Amino acid sequence: PFAAYFVIKKLIIDPILKQQKITELEKQKEEYGEKMAQKRGEAEKAVELMKETYERSVDLEERKSGLLIIKALYGKLQQPTGDGEMTENSCIDVVIPLQALVKDSKLIIPETTSKSGLPGFYDPFISEEKRLFIRYKFRGRLHQAIISDTDPVRLPQQKHATQEEVNLSSPPKVASRSS
Repeated sequence: PFAAYFVIKKLIIDPILKQQKITELEKQKEEYGEKMAQKRGEAEKAVELMKETYERSVDLEERKSGLLIIKALYGKLQQPTGDGEMTENSCIDVVIPLQALVKDSKLIIPETTSKSGLPGFYDPFISEEKRLFIRYKFRGRLHQAIISDTDPVRLPQQKHATQEEVNLSSPPKVASRSS
């Protein structure tokens, strides 16, 4: 009897349950895809509205060697490549929204449920752990941080500093958003 149960479970029940799970997950992804498209559109509109604020912030921070966001990615971060770059295929570019939040050479985002609720952000992946990668310049030094989705953000911090120095004569470019 036990052997028969085991065979029936492995050959019939388990594949049926697995297929049901796959079907449910595909249905959730389809529903989420529609919501994500709407959220992506809202985030892109918000970023368009932020560009002027972004440019003013870059100009002001550059003049006083303040906080300049060079690269910022939000989503399912992949391991850095050999050159230390984070891969962008599963992330969204959030340079403009973050730089627009910089005030007096500081970026402070309190602890939140998720950063996907911030203006210019959206959740690029359902049921995936998301993090925020930020590379920034402060007083001519390069800094870098990876922050969990719900953790607070406080920049600049000495512990984020890297060994590299950067030339402040070229401002960061307005990056296009990747999805």
